[in-house]
Amino acid sequence: MVSSNQSEYRQAIDHFAETISTVRPARSSSLDYRSRLFVRALRREAIHHPIVVYLILFSIGIGCAYASRFFSDSPALRSPTFYLGVPAILLGAYQAWLTSIIKQADQMKDYLGRLFSDEAFRTWYELFYNYPNGLFDKLDALPPADREKALEDENRMRKAGTRRWHPRHFWGTQEEGMVDALLSQLNVLGDYYERGMLSVEEIGGVAEFYLLGVLNCHAFQAYIHLLRQGFRGETKEFPLEPDIDGIMKTANRRKLGSPPYRHLCVLLRDLEKFRKPDEIEIYKLLDKVCGKAMRLQS
Repeated sequence: MVSSNQSEYRQAIDHFAETISTVRPARSSSLDYRSRLFVRALRREAIHHPIVVYLILFSIGIGCAYASRFFSDSPALRSPTFYLGVPAILLGAYQAWLTSIIKQADQMKDYLGRLFSDEAFRTWYELFYNYPNGLFDKLDALPPADREKALEDENRMRKAGTRRWHPRHFWGTQEEGMVDALLSQLNVLGDYYERGMLSVEEIGGVAEFYLLGVLNCHAFQAYIHLLRQGFRGETKEFPLEPDIDGIMKTANRRKLGSPPYRHLCVLLRDLEKFRKPDEIEIYKLLDKVCGKAMRLQS
């Protein structure tokens, strides 16, 4: 049974995202999934065979320069410099695009190398992926004192670093440090995305499985909601008090300024939004290749 608070917890991610970027641009490509696979194949050929692309662009440049003579009698259009300049512009644009692609690939490779390190992967696996949402919902529905006792019972046989956690009961634990370290690392990826340095396709293609494992973890959603409360003073637990400048602030806001992980929330929100059409197309293709999924008969 889903906790009655779960929809509110999930909404907090969108609220954090909107503090960074209220209106996100549409998907960088309006093509459907199969069309984008074709475009990806063309891009792969353009990257793997630069000499062919250079020759094609050079020929196009010379052709465009020659054709321009029919639209103008300017002497400048007949000079050797003009004939060399048009291909040079096309080749320079291709080289800039190729360099950008390579830099983005190196950036993702270096970042994912850190994300897939033993410590980061262990945190993701034990504290997000391997944390049943049903168990968290049951714990979350309990009164605080009963919840703390239930957590103690649940973690009695678990080692430190693999214990079940609840945002209201893990302050100062090893799990808190591990969760915050992983989320901070993912927040950097969210910053790359929000700045336009990486697209949803570039990130999602290799990291979607891990990012959605975080997004769809109910404990994570509750944590973002608790952070929102802690910085805005939404409950008596986090009272607003006058600061030196006279502005009413919570203790968290006075000490830390703005809430963390907002860039990550932008990435997670948009990844969830853009992946749904692709998910439908992927399973259509799987059905086409594998045949319809056979369900076991009872």
